[in-house]
Amino acid sequence: MNEAPPVPRVLPELRIPRVIPKQSGLGELLRRLRRNPLSVAGLGIIVFFVLVALLAPVLAPPPQGWRDPYKIPNESFAPDPRPPRPGHPFGTTSEQYDLYYGVVWGTRTAFRVSLTVIAISIAVGLVIGGFAGYRGGWVDEVFMRVTDVFLAFPGLILAVVIVAVLGKGLDKVLIALSLVSWPTYARLLRGEILSVRQRDAGVGTSQADEGVHQWASRCISARAD
Repeated sequence: MNEAPPVPRVLPELRIPRVIPKQSGLGELLRRLRRNPLSVAGLGIIVFFVLVALLAPVLAPPPQGWRDPYKIPNESFAPDPRPPRPGHPFGTTSEQYDLYYGVVWGTRTAFRVSLTVIAISIAVGLVIGGFAGYRGGWVDEVFMRVTDVFLAFPGLILAVVIVAVLGKGLDKVLIALSLVSWPTYARLLRGEILSVRQRDAGVGTSQADEGVHQWASRCISARAD
């Protein structure tokens, strides 16, 4: 009687996982930017204004003998604004102040104000939020109630009121914007510190519970023996 030929064994197909090379921080940032066109547009606008601020003396050179380049020059004291014309691409305001010159050199003032306000706000927010989250208790309550007072008012309106009280000047604007900007950073840092404290407390509690269970099991086994 003829025996049936043995059936060959079919080995399962081995699938080798594809190893995705880990990208560097810059590569990951570029990949995310490509996925979000609005981020690319925003980055392009920022780069454009940075270049305008850096090239301000070239794009809008101050008049000869002009002492303060941040002061907008004017040709005359005519009361009526004038439309764009050669030498004044954006036209002039009343009393003939050059709008193009003000826009170009105003980018430097805008960057100065924004960077200074952000630095002061982050520093104050880190100190207040970190101290409140670390200490907790009545210290946290006092600092957070003060923070709530600042957050209860619209930031821009509160800044205008502070400038009206302090008086005119760029330094007064910096102080006002810093006073209305730090509560956001303080709240954010306080929340992060509290979440870390709760996470550490949860890990400690779980470890303590595991130790109690092990101790109880050893006691029960020893009693049974």
